[in-house]
Amino acid sequence: MKTFFLKIFPLELISVTVLLFPDDHGAAQDRQTLESALLARRQEALQYFVQQAPQAGEEFASIAARCAAQKKLPESVALYSAQLRHPKNDPAFHLSLIVAYAHGEKSFPDSLKLLTQRHFAETPMQRGRGELDWHLYYSTLLLATQFWPQATDWFNGKSSDENHREASGYLLQWMQGVASQGQREFDSPEHLSSFLMPLFVFYDFADDPQFRHRARMVLDLLLADFATEHLAGQYTGAHVYNATTNNFSRGASGLSWLLFGAGKMTPSAELLFAALSSYEVPVVVLGMGINRDESYVHRERKSHGALYRRGLAGKTVGSVQKYTYLTGDYALGSVLGEITHSYAQQSWAVNYVSEGDAHPVFFATHPYAGDDRLGMFFPDPLRVVTSTVSLYDTTFADPKKNYGASPYETIFQHRNVLIALYDIPESAGNPWITGFLSKDIAVRESSDDGWILCHMGRVFLAIKFLRPVDFEEHTDGWRLVSRGRRNAVIVELASIEECPSFDEFKRRFAETKISSSNILSAAKAISEKRNSVNDGEADEEKIAGIAKVNYTSSYGDVYELTSSGERKLNRYPIVSSRSGKWPLFDGPFIKSDESRNIILLRSGKLWRQLDFAKWEIRDVDGTFGAELTKKR
Repeated sequence: MKTFFLKIFPLELISVTVLLFPDDHGAAQDRQTLESALLARRQEALQYFVQQAPQAGEEFASIAARCAAQKKLPESVALYSAQLRHPKNDPAFHLSLIVAYAHGEKSFPDSLKLLTQRHFAETPMQRGRGELDWHLYYSTLLLATQFWPQATDWFNGKSSDENHREASGYLLQWMQGVASQGQREFDSPEHLSSFLMPLFVFYDFADDPQFRHRARMVLDLLLADFATEHLAGQYTGAHVYNATTNNFSRGASGLSWLLFGAGKMTPSAELLFAALSSYEVPVVVLGMGINRDESYVHRERKSHGALYRRGLAGKTVGSVQKYTYLTGDYALGSVLGEITHSYAQQSWAVNYVSEGDAHPVFFATHPYAGDDRLGMFFPDPLRVVTSTVSLYDTTFADPKKNYGASPYETIFQHRNVLIALYDIPESAGNPWITGFLSKDIAVRESSDDGWILCHMGRVFLAIKFLRPVDFEEHTDGWRLVSRGRRNAVIVELASIEECPSFDEFKRRFAETKISSSNILSAAKAISEKRNSVNDGEADEEKIAGIAKVNYTSSYGDVYELTSSGERKLNRYPIVSSRSGKWPLFDGPFIKSDESRNIILLRSGKLWRQLDFAKWEIRDVDGTFGAELTKKR
């Protein structure tokens, strides 16, 4: 077992100026600048945890930091002993425990080492049921069995050898799946750092050199995946497990600061363990995360999270198709519009950069909660699935919630325009859609034809609900509520480069056109009878046929979307395939060649090839991949 210690340098000796990669001879100098800036932030994170009194949830980070810095060792030993006296059975606690032990082993007395060994032998650890739970569970077993390889009786009745082989087998299979099919709990601002933490630790402490190398390649891939959809401290677009309107409080925000210097440090154990690792972040990944000179479309494919009762999906369960449009000022991202993972999915979102805005995001959804679709993801009897989920999330069944996916939502996005169509049947509850909008927006106006027009920083945002919308007070901003079983939201964005002024932006939207007779006629009827009809349900159920929206954008493009999933752009059908033809990665910074199981990363003239068939890394010059780039 090897132990890694990060050498501490005075922060004032390191330049932290970050420059983008030019496509000339200055690239080498900028590479050094990026690496120096990253090292400085690593040191800042380490010193924070060494110096600050341990906060709740950060105890193991403080222990590891102080052991790595060889400071306050008696306090660290006492704090570690206190954690052993109050164990938890979830895998996240056990993983943090063994990671702190790995960093502190040489500083711990023999008595504490014996207590730790006894803890893992006797204290039950739940495996959980989701991808992250299993990832943490088997990562803990792999690391712990390396420290006590001769133990014959663990908490689960297996020997060290049995547990090690099982953990290694699962984790290697998981790594291969991530590289070839994508994650199920994908692109989570909340959970990304938790998936990465064991990989950082494997790179430093795994005994098997081959296993360490594979962990390094998956780290390269997941960080590149994050970098290409990162914007000013936010993980943009669609994702799972992000039941919050504050992306800056999530683990991914801490990684944004550490890797790309975006925003402020968000302290967490995961951030500290990433900062402590000897893993060298590829400079091509650092460049991907800060290069926002040009707007671009990024597409990727993820695995569907349905593990049980696939027949309940109502449609053919296939891969998850993600689409994100990014500029230097905003991002708009989405999945096609159906439930792809349990209860905290975010199907689409707008993220933007605006100084002083603590919640720079807009999204909407149908606040769905139902046993039928959730039965895909939980093995419990259907009649108790909702109550089961409510144990994890007490707001899941709240009709006022503003997160989660709905099976009655269909989405069509092309670059900076998105239409989300909602067709909620009589059998489903909550006949309305709800959204979130920040109160920190500099300018918000409503036009005569119902457009909500916003100006924030360098970004203009236009929002149109096809039914009347009410603004209600929300902790972080405004909760937007638009009632009716058939409805749609249209979103269009522009930046200063795309539109010179807010007045010009408003003028453009006076010329847009919307056609949706089977929604708008019902909306008019409901408006006329609002005092006598409860939320419009009586008239809603008289509407027959497929819901359809036609929208002519401010640029003159014509979008057509139906609730059956038909999408047309300027009369041409947009075909989305569930047979796996949607690319694993396709964008200017990352592309996949699935026939060879190769993923290519690019920033400027720097290229890195990740060969997951041979598990090899190759850094190549700027001529490599030119054909792939031309075919975009």
